Amino acid sequence: MAEYCSATDVSNRVTEAGYEHVADDDEDGAVGTGELAASVTPAIRWAGGIIDSYIQRRVSLASARASGNTWLCDRAIDLAAYRFVTTGGREGVESFTADRDETLELLKRVRDDGDGIPGLTVSEANHVDQPTGPYEIQSEWTT
Repeated sequence: MAEYCSATDVSNRVTEAGYEHVADDDEDGAVGTGELAASVTPAIRWAGGIIDSYIQRRVSLASARASGNTWLCDRAIDLAAYRFVTTGGREGVESFTADRDETLELLKRVRDDGDGIPGLTVSEANHVDQPTGPYEIQSEWTT
């Protein structure tokens, strides 16, 4: 299944220097295929899973992922960049954390308040009044 954003999108968001700093494990000045698979690709997949969990009751996921939708791509970049820069327990840079938080709020409004996704039509067949997603991010752990 197609992802909402690409490694190039994430690289552009974190800048080339930041990208190499996080992903270039062998410090050869380039991010190789193995390094890409170990750091950037999982962050992109994680972001896609988060987005899917919020929009799955509103739109067809196959259509959403295949659409090349700019709004969804931007949300995926926000999430993937945050996950990427915090890999290995690193502290999140304030701007990436703020982007992640804003994205989660926008996705919650799609899920809970019925806000639309610019450029996509809500599928009545997928609409459920009280959706739940498997990837709810909580700010605090509860027991």
